[in-house]
Amino acid sequence: MTLLTLTTPFYNNEKHLPEYFEGLLNLDYPKKMLNLLFADNGSTDQTKKVLLAFLQEHEHLYHSVKLLEVERHQTSDKNIQISHVMNALFKYSEPYDIVNIDSDIIPPPDTLWKLLLLRRLGADIATGITIVLRNTIPAPNVYSYKTSTGRFYFPNWLEFIDNKLALVFPREFFYVNACGSCLIFISRDVLNLLRFSTNQKEKMLSIMSSDVFFTFSATKLGLKILVDPTLIATHLSKVSIALESIITEDKVIIKTAFKKPNDPNIAKAWLQSLQRGRIMSFFGIPKQAATPQPQQGLKLT
Repeated sequence: MTLLTLTTPFYNNEKHLPEYFEGLLNLDYPKKMLNLLFADNGSTDQTKKVLLAFLQEHEHLYHSVKLLEVERHQTSDKNIQISHVMNALFKYSEPYDIVNIDSDIIPPPDTLWKLLLLRRLGADIATGITIVLRNTIPAPNVYSYKTSTGRFYFPNWLEFIDNKLALVFPREFFYVNACGSCLIFISRDVLNLLRFSTNQKEKMLSIMSSDVFFTFSATKLGLKILVDPTLIATHLSKVSIALESIITEDKVIIKTAFKKPNDPNIAKAWLQSLQRGRIMSFFGIPKQAATPQPQQGLKLT
């Protein structure tokens, strides 16, 4: 059985901590095979105090526990702040593989087993699905990249069900070119090669978040990101977006709170934006999408 380090960065997350702790304790992976590594980035509320109390109370359950205090940098750039905290977590997690779970994420109980299965299938980075907002549109945390256009696409298609926008994925594991880090397995192989960028002059950080840039950099080095679309985590900050998940024999359907626009002109403009790739690919990953392509033969049972 694999000994993992479970990491979480915190900054003024006091309101989410009870639900975060509940999700953490409900993970059905043996706790003695987990190191808990938290990082507080200069919180001004009661986050640090509550974290210390939790670690003291539950220390006996885990292989090890630790709270890092990472000084907050004098910058308004959120990407740079996150990068410094994540790099501290990477450093102090050595020599283990890590699973990062953000403080506003509630993972399903079987999360770690599912991520480790993807690792055994060859993933260097593994993740599931969480829903975030992109230009007010609900969107997944995973991205494919088309070199011919230089654009990112979401590897799903869209359906309107009961006048609600549903994100639909194939019920198979699939590869992507980048992903967010709110719920992610990262192998030590990746961490030995890469860190989050803290270069404020990095042009790509002006158009993508630091975690997406980190994972995209990994795939450019030939490393693989594999996704289990049935691993769907609750995003507390966006809890009103994902309403219901339905898993069928061949599809994973996530209903959202976004309604189909009633104004025909708005609906037309929205669909045109989708088809241009400005928001997401309307028909999923294009046939000419950049490698790695979705892997065949990894159908879920």
